[in-house]
Amino acid sequence: MTDITKLARERLEKIKSWRGTYGAGSNVMLPAEEAEALARIALDAMDRDQVRNEHAEWSQATFGNVGPVGPLKHLSKEALEAAAAPDDLSEWADMQFLLWDAQHRSGIADEQITQAMIEKLAVNKQRSWPEPKDGEPRLHINEQPALTGNFPIIGIDLASGPDRTVEVSYVAPPGYVMVPMRLTAENGAKGALSGEFSETKFVNCSECFGDDECETCDGSGRIEITVPVSWTTIKEIWAKGVEHFAAALQEVK
Repeated sequence: MTDITKLARERLEKIKSWRGTYGAGSNVMLPAEEAEALARIALDAMDRDQVRNEHAEWSQATFGNVGPVGPLKHLSKEALEAAAAPDDLSEWADMQFLLWDAQHRSGIADEQITQAMIEKLAVNKQRSWPEPKDGEPRLHINEQPALTGNFPIIGIDLASGPDRTVEVSYVAPPGYVMVPMRLTAENGAKGALSGEFSETKFVNCSECFGDDECETCDGSGRIEITVPVSWTTIKEIWAKGVEHFAAALQEVK
């Protein structure tokens, strides 16, 4: 019995080219062992595609046009459950379903993923992997240059309920904190920051307007006063700071 994995790629490429070589409708000879191996892999693919298509139909009917983000977040939850029970094939099935679902909803073809995997494998082969090589992701994350410096560490908390989501938490690296991109009354920023900052301004003296000697303004006609920084100005300063550090982060990437 010939296993499909035993067939050389050159042989498969040759079989694939027979119609072009001999013409459509031509009869060609194929050893029974090769024919059996090819039929087996084709049947396996048909079974897999049938399950995949049925799941896609069920997912669409159940969840609608939710996009790929929901399934990908849910995948994080299922991966943690599979890590807790790696012998439970149902957890593996759930992860595969969610990968299929996210891919389908993203419109990404299998060929695109295969090419991306080929390219990523080449990158991985060039990396150094720290000891112990036990598969724990945090050890390998520490070896990624792109994740040092300004990049946050991401943690995942399981969420209850059937909403296909998980809670994603971020832990800032030393010297940094997580803050909102925009200041609003809803996130409490207005109540916390309004009135906390002041600026110096000069106004015309209401006593003399600079025409006479005046004890209030020493004859300058202007009085120095301190006023609160407006809420609009505080928000603009904050937004500018966020924009600056976001741009710096992009440069690091």
